[in-house]
Amino acid sequence: MRNLMQIRLVPVLALLLCGAHFLRLGEWGHTAALAVLAVLAWTRWNWTRYVLFGVLAWAALVWADTTGELLAFRLSTSMDWTRLSLIMAGLVLLTMAGAWFVLSQGHRVFTRCRESDLPRALAFFLTAGLLLAARAKVSFPILLADRFFPGSGGLEVLGLGLYASWLTRVWLEARRTAKLRLRIWTLFSIVFFSQLVLGLAGIGQLLMTGKLHLPVPALILAGPLYRGHGLFMLILFATTIALVGPAWCSHLCYIGAWDGVAAARTKPRGKQLTRFWLWGVRSALLAAVLA
Repeated sequence: MRNLMQIRLVPVLALLLCGAHFLRLGEWGHTAALAVLAVLAWTRWNWTRYVLFGVLAWAALVWADTTGELLAFRLSTSMDWTRLSLIMAGLVLLTMAGAWFVLSQGHRVFTRCRESDLPRALAFFLTAGLLLAARAKVSFPILLADRFFPGSGGLEVLGLGLYASWLTRVWLEARRTAKLRLRIWTLFSIVFFSQLVLGLAGIGQLLMTGKLHLPVPALILAGPLYRGHGLFMLILFATTIALVGPAWCSHLCYIGAWDGVAAARTKPRGKQLTRFWLWGVRSALLAAVLA
């Protein structure tokens, strides 16, 4: 029983200490997120085992980087660094021990297993990693939480990571993924356009860059042609088209979700446009965009 308790206590202590470090830096969202993960460490879900291992490994890197910065400062000012190095080394070792306990012995306490556990954890890390990278690199607050409550971005990252993890589970275990996908993207589209409407109504923080950016797919091509620069969205669009083909609209587009809802609720009536007319309409739209 004591060994089983260590499997939980050591990671929890490491998470809380890392949370205290972020609190000193003003990143209270990270502190809250690590506290939530510390609570998850007391559950029996096996997917949390992989998440905890990855987060603890990241925390060990945070401590190592902090150690380097503090030692460099102490050495540059000719201050004593021995005690500092011992304390920081202890924090790194404690965090690494927590990660080792979770990975090597976690199966003894995280006993509720599913086949989707590893994909769930990977989805969590992919989502959280990309959001943290964007938050660190972008010059303005890219996350909504930071815009309204400065320092809370870490909590939003955790929430979106857990949401991605949950979606992965239900997606892998659902029998009818088409209906599930439509519901997920319809919800996303509702949130997206609600944010756009509120942004246009005067709440500028809800706009992505604080400036108006109309969510029209045609502007992905027309925008760079008009400006003469800014090819990121065009490259992203071309990449997704190469990966999913014509399913891009129903899988990834916030407007396509409503088209999917309409198609699912109604049956085609009347005459259908011939291929000649379809190509004519498409060519006219392309010419209008490029003109």
